[in-house]
Amino acid sequence: MELGVTIILMETGPLILVADDEAIILKVVTIILRKAGFRVLAASCGAQALQIAETSEEPIFLAVLDIVMPDLDGLELSIRLRGMYSDLRVLFISGYTLPPPGLPSGADFLGKPFTSDELLRRVNAVAARPVTDLG
Repeated sequence: MELGVTIILMETGPLILVADDEAIILKVVTIILRKAGFRVLAASCGAQALQIAETSEEPIFLAVLDIVMPDLDGLELSIRLRGMYSDLRVLFISGYTLPPPGLPSGADFLGKPFTSDELLRRVNAVAARPVTDLG
């Protein structure tokens, strides 16, 4: 089954994959990251994110993944993406204010709602750190 794919690319900056099933969150996060100079691939579900990753012509540097999505949760999605990109950095986002049960200790997490400054601080921090098993 072919899923609709939204790809928004800019000329500079690392390539980031954003996956969130809430359309407004996906749009806002994409806009914030684009304005900060990142190139963004946007997916409205986990399956779409996998499809985008599989067809991307260049490596994805960082993924911003909603933890709770109906078809494929962010944790499972991160594992599958890491199978394609072993050096992928991941920032999990969620409506939970604290990291939810099941999220590995040390994983990078940002609770919703968040400001654009908070998002950019966390993305930049995750981007600057060495890759860990899940973060």
